[in-house]
Amino acid sequence: MTSALELLSQRMSQATNFFTHAVDNRSNSGAFVRLAATANRLATQFDQGKERQPAAELRRDAIRRLRAGSSELTRRDWKLISWGISESFDDQPSVLEDPHVFHKVDQYVEAQIQNSTLTRNAWFGLTYSYFAYPGDSPENNPCWQQLRQQLSRGFLGLRHQQKREHRWLAVISQHLDLFGDNPGYQLADITFDQPLQEGAAPQDYLPVPENSWLWQRVIHRQLSRLFEIDDNFFEQRIDQIVALMTQHKRFSDDILAAILSRYAHSAKRDIAHPDLKEKSIEAWGSPQIKSTKNRWTVHVDDDVCKMVLRWFAKDDLEHFFKLLQGESGVDQARLDFWLRYVDQMNFTKIVMGQDAASDRSPDFVEFREKNKLRSSQLTSGPRENNAFIMQIAGCYFVEFSGTGNACYVYPLSGVPFNPDSRHFRLDELKDQLAATDRLLHMSNWQQKADVVLSRLGIAPNGAVTSPAPISPSVWSKWTPKNAATIAASPTARIKPVVASTKEAPKSSIPTNEKQKLIAKAIEAALFMIECQPEQIKTQDYRESGGAFWVITFDETTELAKQLRRLGFRFVPSRGFWIN
Repeated sequence: MTSALELLSQRMSQATNFFTHAVDNRSNSGAFVRLAATANRLATQFDQGKERQPAAELRRDAIRRLRAGSSELTRRDWKLISWGISESFDDQPSVLEDPHVFHKVDQYVEAQIQNSTLTRNAWFGLTYSYFAYPGDSPENNPCWQQLRQQLSRGFLGLRHQQKREHRWLAVISQHLDLFGDNPGYQLADITFDQPLQEGAAPQDYLPVPENSWLWQRVIHRQLSRLFEIDDNFFEQRIDQIVALMTQHKRFSDDILAAILSRYAHSAKRDIAHPDLKEKSIEAWGSPQIKSTKNRWTVHVDDDVCKMVLRWFAKDDLEHFFKLLQGESGVDQARLDFWLRYVDQMNFTKIVMGQDAASDRSPDFVEFREKNKLRSSQLTSGPRENNAFIMQIAGCYFVEFSGTGNACYVYPLSGVPFNPDSRHFRLDELKDQLAATDRLLHMSNWQQKADVVLSRLGIAPNGAVTSPAPISPSVWSKWTPKNAATIAASPTARIKPVVASTKEAPKSSIPTNEKQKLIAKAIEAALFMIECQPEQIKTQDYRESGGAFWVITFDETTELAKQLRRLGFRFVPSRGFWIN
């Protein structure tokens, strides 16, 4: 199949060259240029490997004939069937969920593999069905497991059939774990450490639908990695993980929740992260607004909500007492006073007067854009006046930017305005009958205000504490339930293993479990070695108490990286070993 397409491309190219020189440029040369472009596109498409999925009705007609027991299924029919065995239609289960029908597919595919006649298109079709199988736990389906084994063996057969190493073959060979016990884990770890360049990712060549179970595993594995790394490494990965929200929109809530949860356990949790703050309010609305707060509590724990509330409160305080003070300049005294209570602010809102709402200077334009979902407008009173509403414990406090205004204190149960409103009148914010107290900004007002707040049961922020240790219950929610022990081990990913002549420390893993892990690692290594273009030898001394060795001296290859991920150690003069 390879040689036929290459021959077609060569002949079309030769014909194009001949006619391009033979025919006047002003007549038909454009058509031959387009012909050459088509030839190049076909050759490139073949080298890239991706095949197009046939039309749904064609797939379904072929599967209907299969279900009816037709004995005249053609090679074309089987290609169509391969692309559709994971979909349900006609009120019937998919072929992969119908063991009786799948048995026929299994027999045909097995015969094709044994006879080395499995075509590339059929293999890609089966691969599509493998990744398109609905649900997050396909391992529970024996038919799907059998398909996985056939895809592994079928790929090796396809590779041996090719006369030259195509790019798609080389890339897929490096990611054969996609057809192993933990599909997606290697891809997740590789791309977490360093994003793959264009053309080096398996999804560039394999037909993996956006709603595939594979992406759930890749994304959740990467999210669990966030809780295994230190703060410095985590900070370097924030932008990379945030970008996944755009690439995989159906997991955006999970991605955002994981990043915020990890940030809440970092040393910088009290420093607002602008991008996370913006993304979170776009996704779930403001955690300060009652109507959207439930969307926060569904996705993250209370300590994460409190962290983001502190971000909003602190930023609002600084904007109000710096940007919105007008000609009076920064009111540092009031800013410093209220920052002492910022950790306890459950709600803050800036209410802009007419001047601030219409100011076209860059700072004001940027402020209004970033706070368009949270800010409100003051519809009466002096144009230059602005208000700031804070909820602390069981009270609302209302400050004003204009001089000569007291801070009004209202009980939560008797507040004379709707805090979630987009428009406020000055008289409802300055209601002396409803207010239980007023804080006057006169000499020693801070001490007097502290006394008033103390009577209300409100004390300044406590001492700064270190972030709480990350509980396994926090990060494990993003680890797939069917994760194997070797893939879920957090410590194995943090520090690289360095070969040493000293006796290795005793493992805390029980001997029988450790042997199982080593056996799985060796099995995976042998599978990868078989796919290498050059022959690589192995030596097994386990029966005599020794190690299993992979004899390769180059520790910079992709195979070397994969062996390290499996737990192998490297000795420069010998190769990789595990025991």
